[in-house]
Amino acid sequence: MESLEAACDNLTPSPLTVLASLKVNIAPAVIATTMSTSTVSYDLFHSYPGSPSSGASNTLANEPFDDEGADIIIRTADGTDFMVYKFILARASPFFKKMFSIPQPPGADEIPHLIPVAEDEKTIDTILRICYPDSNPPFDDTQAELVMEAGRKYDIGVVEAYFKAGVISLASSQPVKAYGLAYRGNLKEEAQAAAAFSLRFSLQELLVKEGSQFQHLPGMAIRGLVHYHIQCRDAAYKVVDDWSWITQDRRRDEDHGVPNRWWFQDDHSNLACRSSVLLPAVGRWVHVWLKKFTDDLKLSIAMPGTPLGQLDTCVAIMTAFLAGTASQCQVCREAAGAGVPQAHAALLNAIHNAQSKVKLDLTQMPL
Repeated sequence: MESLEAACDNLTPSPLTVLASLKVNIAPAVIATTMSTSTVSYDLFHSYPGSPSSGASNTLANEPFDDEGADIIIRTADGTDFMVYKFILARASPFFKKMFSIPQPPGADEIPHLIPVAEDEKTIDTILRICYPDSNPPFDDTQAELVMEAGRKYDIGVVEAYFKAGVISLASSQPVKAYGLAYRGNLKEEAQAAAAFSLRFSLQELLVKEGSQFQHLPGMAIRGLVHYHIQCRDAAYKVVDDWSWITQDRRRDEDHGVPNRWWFQDDHSNLACRSSVLLPAVGRWVHVWLKKFTDDLKLSIAMPGTPLGQLDTCVAIMTAFLAGTASQCQVCREAAGAGVPQAHAALLNAIHNAQSKVKLDLTQMPL
């Protein structure tokens, strides 16, 4: 029979026509170096005869990708063969769906077709496990960018969803690393979320905690994160300073389940809780302990290096109440059990709302 190379050299029809005329089984193989999901390019390989691990240099992938009943073999750059099913890849990826729509000669489906790819075994294993119906593999931040890049190259939407969820999960403990993954991956919402998580730490703490991660960030990404911290600091200071978080009228408070703003000046027949300070900006008197707490809080916010987001507990505000003279009033003490946490929640929500309006500068994010 005429050789494949000679046929392609001597005949003018398309390679598909030539190969079909020679009755050679073919499978499309990915051109892994340059790929566009809008313009899909293919090369043509002989169908893969025999056992997928028959070559000495190739190994068979772990379960479930060792199923000899599968109709596709994906061979990685480091020589691992994955036995997979067309219909699973076609459902997960328009890229593979289009690839598998190329007409094949009679009998071609009797032997699994080989698809060589440029990715390594670990990357392909992760991608396929995401595509398969079992639970997703754990998010590996050391491998995540390679997985994301391959997922985009092969137009596998579930891979990007997996990457986004992993970045958000990572942000709670390593916000700078998560921010870098999102920034380099052009994921604006995830970058914004990671930056918000970073407010739990000061910039100085982030440099100590995740200093090596800054080496992998573009200069504009670092500048954006620093500027975001400064803007959020200013937003928090303004909330505490203007008392808008606590000076609503009492009827509105009752609508929100807060029956009595007892930290304003009240006559409980006890001189202790009458120790109050006038707030000229709002024309109200407030207990001295609360005014002292907010003054200390403003000072800590203004000091460089102080975390902005560590108001997760009401320990500091409760300590301020207990240290003040109002704690000697029986009425105030009884109200403090619920009232101090309510004051803390009102302040925390107001700060978070103000900071949520601060937008991270992502104009230089790579496409």
